[in-house]
Amino acid sequence: MQNTGIDIIGLNNKKIIMCNNINMKKYIYSTLSVILGALIFGVIGLLKFMNYGGNSCDFPGKNCGCFCCNLFGLRGYEACGNFGLLAGIILGAIIGFVTYKLIKSKF
Repeated sequence: MQNTGIDIIGLNNKKIIMCNNINMKKYIYSTLSVILGALIFGVIGLLKFMNYGGNSCDFPGKNCGCFCCNLFGLRGYEACGNFGLLAGIILGAIIGFVTYKLIKSKF
């Protein structure tokens, strides 16, 4: 039988999957740090830019000329919220990966 590096252990009729392969743990931790960073910064970016778009862009009679409104073709919190979400996800993924690399190099 081929060794896959994954053991399944039964404990009180529950299956626990243990990973014996160090490389697999490295990929799991880096992936989780990227996902967590993207999730946190995505939500923060969404809320911050929705607040900006709702308070600065969406007034009757005011020509909205901000980057977000021109990019998505919408006005106000809709356009700025979309931009904030995308920018937050990208920035959070990068920060999560860099943080993982810094922590890994220290320990």
